[in-house]
Order: sequence, then C-alpha cells, then structure tokens
Amino acid sequence: SAEEREMLLRLLRFGAMRVDDVMVPRADIIAADESESVAEVLATFVDAGVSRIPLFHETLDDPRGMVHVKDLLGWLAGTARAEAAAASPAEAAQAATPATPAGADRPAHVTLAATLGSVDLSMTIAATKLRRQVLYVPPSMPAMNLLIRMQSTRNHMAIVVDEYGGTDGLVTIEDLLEQIVGDIEDEHDEADASQIVE
Repeated sequence: SAEEREMLLRLLRFGAMRVDDVMVPRADIIAADESESVAEVLATFVDAGVSRIPLFHETLDDPRGMVHVKDLLGWLAGTARAEAAAASPAEAAQAATPATPAGADRPAHVTLAATLGSVDLSMTIAATKLRRQVLYVPPSMPAMNLLIRMQSTRNHMAIVVDEYGGTDGLVTIEDLLEQIVGDIEDEHDEADASQIVE
C-alpha cells in the first residue's frame, strides 16, 4: 500500500540520519533548574505537556539528568501518606490500603486527598532525589545507533553534547520513532494552525 511504501522509504532515510538531524535544538528545549521548587516543576510539566523534563544546574551546559512525571506523582503520594502517618497512625493505615472495609470512616483516596495539602511544594526538585540519568551523545552519532542504545538501556532521553561539552540539543525516543512511522500525536498534542490558508 502507499502507507507501507512511505514507511519503508522513511526507514531507508532513517538509516542515513544522524542525531543532529532529529534533535530538538537547544533554543527549543523545555528544562528545569534543579534548584527550582516542586511547584515550579509541576507547573512546567502542565505547561509543556510532556512526561520527562531535563534538569540542569544554572545553565543548559551543565545538565544533571531528568525528572519523570510518574516519579514526581509517586513522590507526592508517598509524602502525603508519610504526613498522614506522622499525624495519625490509624489514618496512615487507612491511607495505605487500596480499599476501605465496610464501616470505616473514610476511603483511602479521601485520606490521601486531605493530606496532599500538607506536602511541602517549596522543596527543591534536587532535594526530592527523583533525578534519573540521561544519555549523552555526540551530534554525529547515527540515529539508528541511538535508537538501539535507548532500547538496551531503557533510557528514552538523550542530551546532545557538542565538541566543547556544551548542550547542543535533546533527543527522545519519540523523535526517533517519528522519523520511521510519521508524526505521533497523543491526546495532549494540540493541532497546529495552518501557516498558509487560501
């Protein structure tokens, strides 16, 4: 079919691509300083609509890793449960159970929601110890090699570093796969308005 032919052509072109052909340029990178508060990083996740954000120290030329939104939400829930445990051991036991037996005062999700307000969102993202490692790759690396490396390390974000050690760009596994299968849009991607109209 025409779709299959197009995908095969994209795959053949992908074999000749380098990392700098598919990377997001430095100017378009959405990142967070590791000294930013949890609240600021949460706001960045909401505004950007992404699941991973690279972390840096002072400038993008000093990358420190990345934070995943799943880790951040897990930390929020865990901290809220710990706060409940400190306040009342009975409520902590109730919050730890996924379902509340009949006759109990409140369901677990109500207890968790009540304690979320006590979580200190002014804490720096570095203090949460949620940072994960990223890959560091040169711009001349073949894109296919990076895809294989991401699959083997189960690390889906790479910082592209130039010959001077500065940050040149960023590549995610989605950027690589889109070169083969075409644009991948999820429910959070907004359709771009046409640049040219009749």
